[in-house]
Amino acid sequence: MEKKHLFITVLLSLVVVCVMISTAVSQDTSKVYNFKYYSTYSPAMAMGMVESRFVDSVRQATSGRVIITPYWNASLLPRQESWKGLLNGVYEIAQITPDNHPGEFPVLDIVHLPFFFGDAYETNKALRAIYNKGMMPELNKIKQAGFRATSVAMIGFTKKEVKNLEDLKGMKIRSASGEVGEIIASLGAVPVGGIVSADLYMSLNRGVVDGLISTNSYMPTQKLYEVIKYVVDAPFYTGSHIMVMNMNAWNSLPNDIKAIMEKEFANAENDWLNMETEEGKKGKEAMIKNGVKYYPISSAEIARWRQATQGELAKYVKRLNDRGLPGQKIVDEAKAAMGSK
Repeated sequence: MEKKHLFITVLLSLVVVCVMISTAVSQDTSKVYNFKYYSTYSPAMAMGMVESRFVDSVRQATSGRVIITPYWNASLLPRQESWKGLLNGVYEIAQITPDNHPGEFPVLDIVHLPFFFGDAYETNKALRAIYNKGMMPELNKIKQAGFRATSVAMIGFTKKEVKNLEDLKGMKIRSASGEVGEIIASLGAVPVGGIVSADLYMSLNRGVVDGLISTNSYMPTQKLYEVIKYVVDAPFYTGSHIMVMNMNAWNSLPNDIKAIMEKEFANAENDWLNMETEEGKKGKEAMIKNGVKYYPISSAEIARWRQATQGELAKYVKRLNDRGLPGQKIVDEAKAAMGSK
């Protein structure tokens, strides 16, 4: 009997010790987590400033327990390798541009559907709804830390004020990707690919292309107001970056730090959307100030453009279906999040 009591006493003592050790570990506030942040931007850019504010805010909110060191201007890896670098733990946190990784983000390609989204807030709302319904499996391998929709892209021209599909027919429009090229072709224009950002101004100036599709926030940074003279004042499509965190790094954090990080991720997402919207407004003002004419086209004509590009929606749905994803359901979820369209 005494041996039994002794065994029970020893066992209980071991349980208490284990609990005490576990509690001590979970409440350890002395450990500092150091993470690298991959950015394609400069800290002087508006986008880089958003990232700097995030880094500083995390350090303050965690009382220095999480230190994030940003590496600017894609200095750790080329843009095309940024997703692989995050997965492989070259860095723990990154802003990724899905367009740099063809085929990796099939659901996120929804942002390029023509005349589908009205602004960055609307885009983010739709992406968040799709993700929350578990219909974005491309992000299952990482900690999703924020959607960062861009301001809307518009179509601009160097010499001709295009008011209808007939005016657009045969015009050479710079295409930033294969999917954008298909959209341009569906409108009767000729997509021209292979023009990198550094060559864009010269290509427009020399007539290699007659126009482009770009955001108001981007065009003035390249002084495109010197070559683009007309812009259709209607949202053509949007874009999106994603802020992501390596899953192993995320799982290494204690729950109290995770809770803080979730709030910081959300704050950074809102900061980004506000920045993009403001930069879009300032960009448009800069273009107009430098002599660019923004003009509307009729709702009836917009309906014609939307009808002409309707096939792109069907292609998107088919691409998702071919991957075993519920294409139409994803589109319907996006529409529902935006209040239908």
